Amino acid sequence: MFDSTALLGLFRPFHLLAGNRSALTFWTGRTFELLADWIFIVSLFVAVYAVTSDIAAVALFMVLRVVPRAVVAVGFHEHARRIGIRGLLLLSLPRIPLIASLALIDERSDLYWAGAVVAAYGLLTALSNEARAAMLPYTVSRPQLSSVIQLNASIERITFVAGPLLAAGLLRGWDAEAAFVVSAALLIVTGLMLAIHPQVALPDTAHAVHSRGLSGWRSVRKQPMLLLLAGGLFAGAALAICLKVVLVELATDSLDRSDSVLGLLFALVGIGTLIGPISVPRLLLHAPSSMVVTGSTIGIAAGIVLISFVTRLEIVVLVLLGIGMISITNDMVTATTTRRIAPEADLPATGRLMLTAVVAGQIAAAVAVALLTRVWSVADVMLAVGIACATLILVLFVAADGVSLVSRRLARS
Repeated sequence: MFDSTALLGLFRPFHLLAGNRSALTFWTGRTFELLADWIFIVSLFVAVYAVTSDIAAVALFMVLRVVPRAVVAVGFHEHARRIGIRGLLLLSLPRIPLIASLALIDERSDLYWAGAVVAAYGLLTALSNEARAAMLPYTVSRPQLSSVIQLNASIERITFVAGPLLAAGLLRGWDAEAAFVVSAALLIVTGLMLAIHPQVALPDTAHAVHSRGLSGWRSVRKQPMLLLLAGGLFAGAALAICLKVVLVELATDSLDRSDSVLGLLFALVGIGTLIGPISVPRLLLHAPSSMVVTGSTIGIAAGIVLISFVTRLEIVVLVLLGIGMISITNDMVTATTTRRIAPEADLPATGRLMLTAVVAGQIAAAVAVALLTRVWSVADVMLAVGIACATLILVLFVAADGVSLVSRRLARS
């Protein structure tokens, strides 16, 4: 079932950078930006927990981090997608002093202004991500578009490992303050890459996209399978937020290790995404996508609940690797199935709706964790959220005719 060429495939898209100075500067900037963001995230959690010893405070900062993404996704994404290279540069520069200022966090009262800084950073990052996504089709020829999408995914997975590992090294050798400064320095490199990159001409597609604004919801409403996929993304995003909360507690309390362990725990999930993709075509020959999405969501929920109650290091390592492997496979199955069953004319709007489901899941989980950890233990909150996500995906599975599908497959076997 496992794809033996997964790691080779991870690096294959990098051939696009050979002899292409424009592509090299664009993707070098993107790589440093993602590394900076991971160092920022790990260091922020460490800094907030250091001055509060409060998981709910960490969850509240997660809310401040993801709400701006929802604002951009719902109301400003079309404006963001017409920003261009020079606009990207303008979005990168203000983030440098914002991150650097977080090195001044020293006591609980500092969290008020730090919250405003994190929200502003989140807004600029969300706008930047939308702008970069819009430019991808115009940075290469049409035959290379599939490869450039794969390149973006490969860089995200590689930095998912490298970024937390860098954060762990900085936290072990120095402290969160130094890590924030290094994160800001990496964004300076991103700015330099954007400054020397040639301008990219973007067509004005605002009217065309606006006219399809509700078509994604119409497609999902008419096809229960698409609704299941959206529900899986919602639940997966919620569980990802929960996983971050569990890892903060594991690193700071349960495992009784140093702050740097948090970066190592994040990196384990990233390693799982590198080594874990199962060959999607072969997987779908053995199990329909509805079963894969449902089983993956329940499996991830069970893993998070397990490590919130059982904190033995060897179990934590195996579960985190497994979560990474399941998550990346589930993401690939969801993307493949969405492209296959969504009407071609509605595909952009359907993709936008799927992204909205992800952001909604992040916000719902972050708010729930921030509120519930005030009165319950982290393990109890993880159990409650895990049950809620499993229930949601099972209901959608039944609505998508999953039970009769399973019965038919069992009858054939």
